[in-house]
Amino acid sequence: MGNLSEKGIVMIKVVYVVPIIAPYAIPRYQELAKNKDIEVHVIAERDTNAERAGWHFQNIEGVKTYLLQGKITKSFEIKNRKDGYKMQKSRVFSTELRKKIKEIEPDVILACNSTQLMLLLGQKRTYKLGVVVEDTLRAAEGRSTVDAFIKKMMLKTADFYLPFSDDAVAFLEANGIKGPFIRSTWSMDVDFFRDLSQAEIEKKKIEYGMIKKCNYVLVAGLIPRKGILQFLEAWKEMKIEFQRDSDLFILGDGILKNDICRYTIENGLKNVKLVGNKSYEEVSHYLQCGDVFVLPTLEDLCSLSVLEAMAAKKPVLTTVYNGARQFVEEGRNGYIFDTLNKPEVIKVLETMYQTDLESMSAASEEIVENYSTKKVMENLAQELLKMCSAEQ
Repeated sequence: MGNLSEKGIVMIKVVYVVPIIAPYAIPRYQELAKNKDIEVHVIAERDTNAERAGWHFQNIEGVKTYLLQGKITKSFEIKNRKDGYKMQKSRVFSTELRKKIKEIEPDVILACNSTQLMLLLGQKRTYKLGVVVEDTLRAAEGRSTVDAFIKKMMLKTADFYLPFSDDAVAFLEANGIKGPFIRSTWSMDVDFFRDLSQAEIEKKKIEYGMIKKCNYVLVAGLIPRKGILQFLEAWKEMKIEFQRDSDLFILGDGILKNDICRYTIENGLKNVKLVGNKSYEEVSHYLQCGDVFVLPTLEDLCSLSVLEAMAAKKPVLTTVYNGARQFVEEGRNGYIFDTLNKPEVIKVLETMYQTDLESMSAASEEIVENYSTKKVMENLAQELLKMCSAEQ
């Protein structure tokens, strides 16, 4: 497996199979490709996604990229049986995936979901097949028994697993999968979220209308599983001092936009601002200008936005339903709450109102250094090379 470089280290081809090329993932691919013993390929199933502003297929410097043709897209709905929220999902099936893999002749494939594993079934395997796992037991609540069984069987066809959170490990173990695991995680270009000078921040704060003592920034799709309406139920009951000193900026779009807008008007929540979809760069700037990041999600596998907010040196409020809660050290750089427990949400907001945000910001800055793209992808490179070396 692989070819030997001049120094005797295995030179390998690594293929990512992804639904779409996400802007935040591009630096990850490029960082992995900086390793002279790894050739990186990215196969994308889709050109673009209407729900993701600015996301589209593109060539990546230093990386070989491909867009699959001959696709069949299947849409379906998942409903959380316990709490009743629904979410729309879709899967892409492409007859070209197997052909493209055969052309590339990779040493390692990193798939992002069980559908991709299914499309590779029956192919003569000359590579190690890994799967990135963000799934949580919470997310699995919405699957039918048949779907859960199929996913379990597909996952077991992989040779190794990259769980992105402690919740993902728990999900795999609950499905009888004990490894082998390469522990990895999401990462980000820390400097991208610190590109504004203090003078630029002050100027943009005026532009954005961030004039209150504490400006909360919420970045999410306006969909039921993000828990935004439930969060606003607690927000509206905050004391007058909090309402006077705080604004909530909601970045995103989705099917609940009109409902959220109507709720803020009917309840007189003038301190809630619906900003709409923003580019990845603009999201970065809002995070840098804000004071606290909040994500009241009812289900998130491992939300990268938590790490992005921490890179922007912001305290984080998120929920027990978010796999990324493992990045939050309660009382140090943020708090974890249950969106469905309104008194608990109110208590957390009251606590933040009394808290020294500067010390929490410093803690986020310190913690997130462990999740820089450079560090995470260097570790992954060494694990993949070690795995392939063992096959010689």
